[in-house]
Amino acid sequence: MSSQKPLPRAIVFDLGDVTFAWSATTSTGISANKLREILDLPVWHDYERGRITRDACYEEAGSRLSLQASDISEAFAQARKSLEPNHGLVSLIQDLKRNGAIKVFAMSNVGREDFDQLSSSLDWTLFDRVFTSAAAGTRKPESSFYKHVLSEVKLTGEQLMFVDDRSENVLAAQDHGIHGLVFDDSTIHTLQTMFDGPVGRGWRYIFRQEKQYDSITSTGIVFGDNFANLLILDLFNDPLVVQCQQKSS
Repeated sequence: MSSQKPLPRAIVFDLGDVTFAWSATTSTGISANKLREILDLPVWHDYERGRITRDACYEEAGSRLSLQASDISEAFAQARKSLEPNHGLVSLIQDLKRNGAIKVFAMSNVGREDFDQLSSSLDWTLFDRVFTSAAAGTRKPESSFYKHVLSEVKLTGEQLMFVDDRSENVLAAQDHGIHGLVFDDSTIHTLQTMFDGPVGRGWRYIFRQEKQYDSITSTGIVFGDNFANLLILDLFNDPLVVQCQQKSS
């Protein structure tokens, strides 16, 4: 991203394996690999879209994989209890929110019952809004989910940064013009450099002062003029951050 290209106005984070880590290893007879296999079943995807209940999903998944629904239920209950926040990422999000210039959203493939349970134990105030597949009726990497989020946050794709641990989800975001990052060990440093480096801090100032670039005389008199706005418009070519006034003749 070049220094003159506008910084994204908002970041959208995935939840599982990005904002929060979790373990698929449980004390049940279901292995970690088998538990993750369940997550890729078509019936699980329907649960994530809100089309079926969690109990119905467990029953169907058990039937397909010759497992007891009760064992699947217990395995996922233990997995939910293993959730731990990524403290480095949480700290970055908190810093961005304190600054106030960048919005922070979450976008997750998660069933309604799971999200309701997580809501009682996790602090969702970390985000300006959480978008779930169950509420939207669609899941990543389906195009309709990204269109839904863009419509709700009222931003263009180029004004948004998307972070997810699955490359197919990031590629789908990029198809909508969204800046995408596949989450790995270097992602937090990349975001810190982008948003908290000299250029990033400059853009965040521009966003905070949006359309309010008053001039101040040497005697402290504040007055509005078009020069500062036109200078910023010429440099950054982003009409959304300026407001020029035209005098009537």
